[in-house]
Amino acid sequence: MGSPLRGKKMTLGRTIARLFVVSALCVVMLSTASTSGAATIPVRTGSAYGGNTDFGTCESNIVNFLNDPNGIASNCEGFVSGVFTIGASTYTGDQFVFLSPGGTDFGVLDILQLNGSSLVLPLANFTLPTGVFVCGGSGDPDDTSAAHDSVNPDVPMTGLSCTSGATTAFSGTQDVSGVTMTFSLNGVTFTNGGNLPLSVFTTDGNILGATFTPDAATVATPEPGTLMLLGTGIAALVGLRRRKQ
Repeated sequence: MGSPLRGKKMTLGRTIARLFVVSALCVVMLSTASTSGAATIPVRTGSAYGGNTDFGTCESNIVNFLNDPNGIASNCEGFVSGVFTIGASTYTGDQFVFLSPGGTDFGVLDILQLNGSSLVLPLANFTLPTGVFVCGGSGDPDDTSAAHDSVNPDVPMTGLSCTSGATTAFSGTQDVSGVTMTFSLNGVTFTNGGNLPLSVFTTDGNILGATFTPDAATVATPEPGTLMLLGTGIAALVGLRRRKQ
């Protein structure tokens, strides 16, 4: 199924690749240090900027922002539920799209539900955001059973997979009770000895060989790899594009 970002120029991918090369050493060092299973692991929840939309609208907002160097990033977030297939295994979950004000934080995440004791994700790129997707956040930190955004903090994102618990911001690192995250040459292994169910995330397209089937066949979702480079922390890329033009 096609994505409106398919037509972006190859220079975008090459520029992002250069940025990842710069940060790769630091991230690989962190990954190596975590091979025994880290107590403190990356977490994320619903945004701190809010503006719920449907998945397709938010994806279009990202495309419009990238195509117009003088445009305004129309902050948004949305998700579509479905099933991920990795080899012979299937996992329920969601694709979650987000765009912050100013465009400093945007992309698509794959969120998978784990009901067993462990899950191995074969990763294409260890530098891309990966961790545990938790429920409570800056939108409504008192509700640790559902994700909320800050624009509509009283309205939970019903149906969005998340792990019971809270984080002090929309992203960061913290202890997740009973959960370890172990890196190896084969990818990353999440071990769940506590919270059930556990929801884990990585950047869309980063799981080798994975496919996503949305619940509604008419919902347009990005093809694997189409948005995998549109992760967090690429504000420098936006600045480069604007200066060149």
